[in-house]
Amino acid sequence: MKREYFIGIVTLLSVGGFAKTALGAYPTPCVDMTEEARRSAPVGSVCLTSRGYVFQRITDEAIGAAWVDLASGVRWMADRQEDVYSNDGGRIENGVIIGSPADQDCRDSGGRLPSRVEFALAESHGFREVLLGMRKSSPWGSGSLSFWSSSFHSTDELGYTYSYVFGSYDGCSSCNARTTSVNHHTAVRCVAQVPNE
Repeated sequence: MKREYFIGIVTLLSVGGFAKTALGAYPTPCVDMTEEARRSAPVGSVCLTSRGYVFQRITDEAIGAAWVDLASGVRWMADRQEDVYSNDGGRIENGVIIGSPADQDCRDSGGRLPSRVEFALAESHGFREVLLGMRKSSPWGSGSLSFWSSSFHSTDELGYTYSYVFGSYDGCSSCNARTTSVNHHTAVRCVAQVPNE
């Protein structure tokens, strides 16, 4: 018996109880994939998150190995950059921090920092089940490892600028803000540029 299911914007065809994407591959549950399996997944591999969204392993011409969220189209760099950066020293344009060391690292890698909204959407799609290093604690043993977003939060009375960060432990992109100062180094996770950026 053939049935169609709508998951995100990807239609899955159920044939004999197995879900098959329109791309022709049977998605493995992402939570069943080891870190090594996700790291070495061949191009075209797909996995299904517990939230019901399909991610596919691709090679992006700019950022290299990536996982694309087939519902949103956002291409996430497959490997987390191990270095940490300040998000200070940039300029703010339309609520986006541009030119900081964190932003520049992503641009040097062919991508950009994701926005708070992109982190929130990706979290709702279950992306921490797919991307390496997204559920780890801070290497300093202080809880969640945080990732800079490009989204400006506020400036305080002393003139310090704050940016939203994504907490890998709790998956929250709107409840955490951190000063962009050089004393607050945080990791980066880049996404591919969108056309006309």
